[in-house]
Amino acid sequence: MTEVIYRPLENQKKFHNSTVKYRLFWGAMGWWKSQALRMEAIRQCLSATGMTWVIFRRSHPELQDSIITPMRKELPLWIAEYKEGKKVLIFNNHSDDNKKSRLLFRHIQNDSDVYRYQGAEFDFIWIDELTHFSYSMFEFILWRLRTSKKWVKPNFFWTTNPWWIWHERVKRIWIDRDFRWTENPEDYEFIPSYVWDNPYITKNNPDYVKTLENMDETRKKAYLYWDWNVFAGQYFREFTKEIHTCEPTEIPNTDKPVACLDYWYSNPSAVYLLNKDHDDNVYISHEIYESELLYDELAKKIKEKIKPHTRDIVIDPALTKKSETTRESLKWVLEDYGFSVHLWNNDRLTGWQKIKQLLKDEKLKISFDCTELIRTIPLQQHDSKKVEDLDTNLEDHWLDAVRYWLMHIFGQQIKKKWRLKLWGQKREF
Repeated sequence: MTEVIYRPLENQKKFHNSTVKYRLFWGAMGWWKSQALRMEAIRQCLSATGMTWVIFRRSHPELQDSIITPMRKELPLWIAEYKEGKKVLIFNNHSDDNKKSRLLFRHIQNDSDVYRYQGAEFDFIWIDELTHFSYSMFEFILWRLRTSKKWVKPNFFWTTNPWWIWHERVKRIWIDRDFRWTENPEDYEFIPSYVWDNPYITKNNPDYVKTLENMDETRKKAYLYWDWNVFAGQYFREFTKEIHTCEPTEIPNTDKPVACLDYWYSNPSAVYLLNKDHDDNVYISHEIYESELLYDELAKKIKEKIKPHTRDIVIDPALTKKSETTRESLKWVLEDYGFSVHLWNNDRLTGWQKIKQLLKDEKLKISFDCTELIRTIPLQQHDSKKVEDLDTNLEDHWLDAVRYWLMHIFGQQIKKKWRLKLWGQKREF
């Protein structure tokens, strides 16, 4: 009789011994995190009859290479039989086929693919490489974690590395442990491991560790040292919290501060006060970052927090259009509250490059009370198709607001210089 031989290492044991609802197992490249989850799936499927497990990846080739093929090699036929057509392992832990435990292998390529699982019920769910999934995919899968079995405590397991779509939320929940009121901290556990914790690699293949250490600096920090503040694809690599943030009291009073605004309803609206001194240093403060605010509600908040400092505000030209419900535009509402509203063009790439230049020259300072801006600026990524642009699927509302202001202030100067040259005046502006 063939046996499954598995001798877990220390951090793999920590993962197996955990009893929380949501376990995140991370391992730097070279760590056997997938092996630990494969063995956990096998253990739980054999622990009781009638269990239903599912393992998700983004594509079937990834699922085949990293999960199905290794698991079939590890499992003798007397334990479980793989059904190729249905992509399922059926465990021989009961004589009645209807009471045997099952392990399903599934992939979700696009957001619409989740509707294949409408009404499905899983006792345990494993997502391999969590950050590759969108949040809408994750939420839909999460709703499928439910059971009618009294003796079962549903579990959700993840493996992941820094980078990709879900980077921001993984970092917030498991790394920073910054929980929302709907999230119970006791439900979440993070088990980290580094390549040096794996004696089989450090002793038997030391050149592999050297290979990882010779990666470019960004990838090395992400995949070897598991640094979630720097990751491949990051747009604003110039940002450093120690350099680009300051106490509110350190922001000087300038001649003419101007506010900026990016409006959404379901997503957060972002409002900031920006100052520019005579050396072109830019200071950002007085953050408003809230969702589900109607035009009038947002205007009141801006009046309370921003109007004592300035009456000038820069907005997206699209906000001159009338709302279908109130028949008013945000521009009109702000003007009713006494603001002087300025419109500017929507040149995204020029705005992003100006922000990058200010960061590089250490001329951008953000007040510590702008917590959402400081949280989201390191998380911005390049668009996969238009690499010079930002990925618009991420939380970039503050960036749009600041970009409008930059195009308004610095763009005006460029326009004035161009006009003076056109009129033939030799005097420098």
